Amino acid sequence: MTSKTRTNPPAVEPSQLVPLLKAAGLPELFSHIEFEFIGRFSNDLWCLKLDNDVQLVAKTQHGPARPGATDNAERAFYSFAAGNTTLPIPQYLGEINGSMLFVYEDLVPFSFMEGATRIHAERGVIALASLHAAFWGNPGLPFPAFSDKQVHAVSQARYSAAWAEHKHTLLPHCPAFEPLGDALDLNLATTLEELVWPQTLLHGDAHAENLPLRGDDVLILDWEDPLVGNPGYDLAVFIGMSFSTQQRRDIEEHLLRLYIEQLQALGVTWQGWREAYRAGLVRRAANIVEIASPAFTSLPWVFERSAQAALDHI
Repeated sequence: MTSKTRTNPPAVEPSQLVPLLKAAGLPELFSHIEFEFIGRFSNDLWCLKLDNDVQLVAKTQHGPARPGATDNAERAFYSFAAGNTTLPIPQYLGEINGSMLFVYEDLVPFSFMEGATRIHAERGVIALASLHAAFWGNPGLPFPAFSDKQVHAVSQARYSAAWAEHKHTLLPHCPAFEPLGDALDLNLATTLEELVWPQTLLHGDAHAENLPLRGDDVLILDWEDPLVGNPGYDLAVFIGMSFSTQQRRDIEEHLLRLYIEQLQALGVTWQGWREAYRAGLVRRAANIVEIASPAFTSLPWVFERSAQAALDHI
């Protein structure tokens, strides 16, 4: 076993894996697992290399989930998506002793500091268009919705508390955000109401690290924040988070047009997408304020990107 940090590997024994491999149609005969620590993000990720050449990923929560995100939401999503082989998502095997197990490999490493490449960005918005088109107008999705007034109330309370606590540590990274930040403290619900319609399935945290390249395709990972609402939010997260500010400004219009063209190719016409994208950028900036904490080590540049993206479109 190899590890890059002092964290324990998932408690997965060979005998426990066999029925999951069999049910997934994967080679089930093996005798040894090599555990390799991938990294600590919102969860600990481990690569499980079996001696029959099968490679899995185990995801184990290492601490309290960030606000609005839960392992239970991700389990609910994969239960909902079970059997749907058309979605650009990894194959979920199941859970063993608190670790969720997935089949995916050959993912291209992503660096936030370098930003998404053009091909990665294009594949990402195409994947999001495919996801959104598949559930366009579906009112029966079993996930929290931007139309839910309780979601509005919780978000407003969370934002107001975080803005009061973290405003003076956030603003040095984007001083021009202060008037918008103060306005959202009074009326965040207005922005949420702009993201109610049209309704589709949203990933909820669709930045490029959660949409990694695998060859010429993209997998959409980490379904801890599934939502129902306007796809402008997913677009805002992907484009606003995955690049430096100047990179975003250079490629933004191209990616938005590509997304709309892909939607149309899939039979979906969406009016008002530009206004929805603007509202999504504002909502994402507010969301970053909501999850601000001293433990959020990437907060300075994450906030700067998200806040400046919102300001660019006001």
